[in-house]
Amino acid sequence: MGLTESYSFLLCVSLSLMLGQLLVRNKQLVHILFAIFCGSMSMMSAQKLSVEPLGNFHYLIGMGACVTCNGSWLLARAMFRGEKPFTRVHIFVAGLIALLLISRQGISFYLANYDVFTTTLLSAKEVIQESIMLLSSTILALTFWEGCRGWTSATQAEKIHRGFFIATFASAVGSVMFIAPVLPENLFGNDNHTVFSFYAAFFMLVITQLLIAFRPSAKKRVTQPAISNEEDKTLADELKNYLVEQKQFLQTNLKVADVAQALGVSEYRISRVLTHHFDAKNFNQFVNQYRVAHAKSLLCDNDKSHWSVLVVGLESGFASVGPFTRSFKEAVGCTPGQFRKSLH
Repeated sequence: MGLTESYSFLLCVSLSLMLGQLLVRNKQLVHILFAIFCGSMSMMSAQKLSVEPLGNFHYLIGMGACVTCNGSWLLARAMFRGEKPFTRVHIFVAGLIALLLISRQGISFYLANYDVFTTTLLSAKEVIQESIMLLSSTILALTFWEGCRGWTSATQAEKIHRGFFIATFASAVGSVMFIAPVLPENLFGNDNHTVFSFYAAFFMLVITQLLIAFRPSAKKRVTQPAISNEEDKTLADELKNYLVEQKQFLQTNLKVADVAQALGVSEYRISRVLTHHFDAKNFNQFVNQYRVAHAKSLLCDNDKSHWSVLVVGLESGFASVGPFTRSFKEAVGCTPGQFRKSLH
C-alpha cells in the first residue's frame, strides 16, 4: 500500500472515529477529547494528501493538526485521573504547543509564497521548532507517566487497561523516534519516518478507541457492589491515624494517590470515606484543616514568635505562603499575620 493509499485510509479511520463519538449517548470529557484528537489526526492525513494538488496551501491545512501529542496527553489524563483531570495550567500548556504548531505552519506558508522578512522568519521558525521539540518530548514523557501513575493502587482490571495503553503508546513513540532512524534508508520503499508515523498513528487511534470503550472505571460505577459501612469505618480510622496521629498531613504536596498507596486501597475509597465519614469537600480541604490548626498552635507559641509567616506555613505542610494564607483566612477569617497580631 503506497503512502497516498495509506494516508487516505488513515483519514477515513480518523474521521470515522471522530464522528463515532457522536453516537455515544452519555458523552464524557474523554469522548470530546478523543474526537478533537481524531480531528487533528485527520487534518494531518489531509495535509499529507494535499501536498501535490494544493501546493503551498497544504501548510494551511496542517494548522489543523495542532492537537496531536498535546491532545494525547490531555486524553490520557482524562482516562486515568477521573473527575477534574486537568487545570488551567494543563490547558495553557497544551494550547501553547498548539499555537506553536500553528505558527510554524503559518511561517512555512509565508516563506513559500513571499520573499519579505525571510531572515527574521527563518530565525523565528528555528526557535519555534526547537521549542516544539522540547515541549513535545516533555509532553510525551508525561503522557507515558499517566499510564504508570497509580499502578500499585490499581485493580487488576485497571492494570490490564493501563498496560495496553503503556504498551501501545511506548511502541508507537519508540518505533518513530528510535527504530525508524536506525533502519536502512527507504527500507520500505518510502521514508522510514513517514511509514512508521502512519502505523503508529493508526494503532494509537484504534487502541485508544478500544480503551475508552472498555474502561474499567466506567463499568465499576455500574457493577461494583457498595462497600459496607463497617469497611468504610475501618478505613476511616486508618485514614485518621495515618494523617492525624502520625502527622502525615505535614508532608508538603501530599496527594490522595500517596495516601491510597500507603494504606493499600484505591483513591476512590479514600475519596468516599472523606465525603461520607468526615464530611469533607475534597482531600485538600480535609488535610488543610489540620495544617491550619497546626499553624495556629505555632503562631501562639511564644518561643516561635520570631518565625516568619512563610516558615510557619512551610512547617505546617503548605508548599508556599499563597496557599497557606488562603486556607488560613478561609478557616479562621483572617490572615496568619493578622491572627498573630490579635494575640498581643
